[in-house]
Amino acid sequence: MSYDPVSLHPGDVLLMVRSRPLDSLPGVIDAGISVSTVNPFEHSAMVIEKNGTFVLVEALLHITISPLDKYVSNGWPLSPTNWTAAKTTALSHAAHSKIGQIYGFSMVWQDFLRDDLHIDIHPRLDPRHLDCSGFVVWAFRQAGVTLTEAPVPSPADLSYSPILRGPRPWTHGA
Repeated sequence: MSYDPVSLHPGDVLLMVRSRPLDSLPGVIDAGISVSTVNPFEHSAMVIEKNGTFVLVEALLHITISPLDKYVSNGWPLSPTNWTAAKTTALSHAAHSKIGQIYGFSMVWQDFLRDDLHIDIHPRLDPRHLDCSGFVVWAFRQAGVTLTEAPVPSPADLSYSPILRGPRPWTHGA
């Protein structure tokens, strides 16, 4: 799926399929997430407002800002229902507060334990560090929105969120 970056708004969530090459650690992690969750989505990011412009923010090796068109060829945009300006502000402030924080590899390990070995670990091993979908879920919770109840959320969990509307590969034959 492709999207028009101009159509994105703060609060939109992008779910990506095959977002990074397999010759890098992030690419291998992404592929593992997709296989473990039996879901085509392997990475997530969200749109926030920064200094009057819209940008993507995502957890890569650290939480960083990226251009809106970064995933234009493989991103699936989803929009939250009942979105307000106050939620935009809260989401943007929360996301901004984590920029530069290192990636939560422990959360990826917990995803593997949950999805592949059916072992849930509570509390999380290291809640100070977030993976891509954990970061999105955390930021939305700061804005008063619960995208999923999954304790260690994956992109698959986001893809089934009743709060997010938009196309999914299984509904559009992609």
